Amino acid sequence: MVIGLTTISTEFRDDLLGIVETYFPKTESMEFSRFLLIDKYRNLSGISRLSDSDRSQLEFEISPAKDRYHIDRTITMAKKHLDDEQYLKLLTNLSELCISHGLMNFAHEIIIKIKRESKINSISANSMLMLSDLFSRKGKWDKSLSTSRKAKKLFTVDNDMLGLAKCDNLIGTIYGERGNLNKAKSYFEESLKNAIAENDKKMIAMLEMNLGIINNINEQYDTALQYFNNSLNMFEELGDLRRLAEVRHNIGMMYKEQKYYHSALQQFDSAISIAIRNEYYPVLAISYISKAEILLNLEEYSFAAAIAEKAMEIAHILDDKITIAEVYRLQGIIHKHLKNYKIAENNLLSALRLNKKLDIQLNIAECYYDLAQLFSEIHDKDEERKYLNESLVYYKKINAQSHIDEIQAYVNSMTN
Repeated sequence: MVIGLTTISTEFRDDLLGIVETYFPKTESMEFSRFLLIDKYRNLSGISRLSDSDRSQLEFEISPAKDRYHIDRTITMAKKHLDDEQYLKLLTNLSELCISHGLMNFAHEIIIKIKRESKINSISANSMLMLSDLFSRKGKWDKSLSTSRKAKKLFTVDNDMLGLAKCDNLIGTIYGERGNLNKAKSYFEESLKNAIAENDKKMIAMLEMNLGIINNINEQYDTALQYFNNSLNMFEELGDLRRLAEVRHNIGMMYKEQKYYHSALQQFDSAISIAIRNEYYPVLAISYISKAEILLNLEEYSFAAAIAEKAMEIAHILDDKITIAEVYRLQGIIHKHLKNYKIAENNLLSALRLNKKLDIQLNIAECYYDLAQLFSEIHDKDEERKYLNESLVYYKKINAQSHIDEIQAYVNSMTN
């Protein structure tokens, strides 16, 4: 089995030091920290008319260059001092760390190195699982599924039930992203059985969170909150800050769906604060988007636009196509409110094009609905009706009943 991280992070630099301390004696770890790690820095610029908390969310900068140095120096030291198995295990931990901090290109390099050098079944299986995770984050669903199934075969050979649970969780996530909620739920529940059998609290907590997400989408809010609270308590007990941020984000999503906007904003701000402090950029990007959506509903358009721009900046650094598409959608809605209708249409069509390429059913439905609202505002009934009907097709595919009922009733009223 691959050794998990044993330290609580404050940022990528400290997480990396935690890995080094797992594999090296104290004197060598201290030497690494003293001579090979670059001191953190942050270049801030002032923004007026915002609270200190809000301003801090916009002022930080990402510096992948210093992380590149840290990663290369860690690998060089590990190659020199560790035996082959320990070296590959360290690389596995390092690639997991890169993924959690959004350093996807670095993670990919390390995973390919592991795949090329590993002769150990469990390490090869974990490297395939991480590669599958990378593919899913880029919307390469078929590649992700085929790679995770290859990993599942290797875990089966070793009778590694926790490895199988991880595979089923990832496969469930892929189906969930593509709108097949029943299949996603089935994989999550199977994964949870294995995680409980292995008594792995971290995996159990992740699956409770994922089942909460499914129930939130299905508008089973009480059940969703129960899952989220269970997950939150376990991650607090484990001291897993990254997952705490993710749970806070998902609780915010649940409140947003129920239109409890100020409660949602509190959860998103909590997730953003954790993500900035610990450099968890994937969580940060999606929480920025959700916060911007809340600000839209509160008619704070300038602040929403600034947050959306920050989300786009991070999404491009991460090469996260899903988040890029979502920011385009958000910017389209913002420009609609600002009466910039041509820009709004272009942004919404860009979001629709990317989401169709990624084949994300829910996001496609939302883009069509947003386009319908845009044409409603400019009094083009034919285009409005066309886009409403398109949105209905995709909401039906994911069985989003409240959206279906609302849109169908409105379409019917248009024809009367």
